[in-house]
Parts: sequence; structure tokens; C-alpha cells
Amino acid sequence: MEDREWVVWKLAEVLPCDMVQQVLAMAGLDGASPDRMIWLASSSGQFSLWFTYREVREMKPSSFLFCQIWHASVPLKMSFFILRLLSNRLPLDDVLVTRGFQLPSKCSCYLVSNTESLRHLFLEGELATAVWQFFGSVGRLALNVSHVRVWLIGWWLKPVKSK
Repeated sequence: MEDREWVVWKLAEVLPCDMVQQVLAMAGLDGASPDRMIWLASSSGQFSLWFTYREVREMKPSSFLFCQIWHASVPLKMSFFILRLLSNRLPLDDVLVTRGFQLPSKCSCYLVSNTESLRHLFLEGELATAVWQFFGSVGRLALNVSHVRVWLIGWWLKPVKSK
């Protein structure tokens, strides 16, 4: 600026043409107020960590299943357990092997031993089948699914009949 006017050729040296036009469109400076930075991510122009976080984080649509997991009526320890279960983050033998651990994998929970895996412990094992059949009969749900996630969604979508 010289004499409170923009020097166009100096602006053109450092800015793209479209930005020069934007600068020229701005009102002239009065010199009374100090320069300040403007944060375009917020409507007020003020910088805040919340707006920065919102700007840089990857937005994902909320999942019905995860909304149910984190429902206020579900205890936090159960929410974390179900999250780890659905994310395949429980320390089961099949998961640990994929992370470089060498283990003798044998589930000792059942008479017929099998590899300790999420599918075996929570869907196909004798105890899991008995539990799912009990709750399935109470809630009128059939267990003919391939993953716990499918069963949970079916359970949460089932209409509740009050007596």
C-alpha cells in the first residue's frame, strides 16, 4: 500500500490474478485498526481449535449400529466391549496371530476344541449357540447370520412389543 491505496503491480507479483481482484474489492484500510488474521473456516473469522478440528477431520456418516452402542442406557464398559468386538480388536488368538504373535490356538471353552476366533466364540461355539438360542427365543430372533454385527442390527431393529 502507498498512501492508503493498493499498489496493483506489487500485489500481482505475489498473488494470483483472482486474489488480486479480491484484495482490490475489499474496503480500503483506515490505518486506525491493527492488522488481524481471518480464519475462513469459522463464520466469525476467529481461530478456534473446534473449527480447525472440524475442518481437518474426516467426516463419516454416523452409523445406526454405533449410535445404539453408545446409547446412554448401555453401560460404558459394554459399549467399549462391543466396539472392540465389532472392530475385531479383542485379544483372541486369530487376531493376535495377524499381529505377529505365535500362539498355540485352541479354544478350551467347549468339548469340541476349535481355533479361538471371534466367529467361534460368539457365533458357532456350543455356549454361544445356546446363549443366542435363548435370547433369540425370548426376543423372537433367529440366529442364521454370518456375523455378530448382522445379529445386533436385527436385534435393535426388531419392534418392541409392550405388555
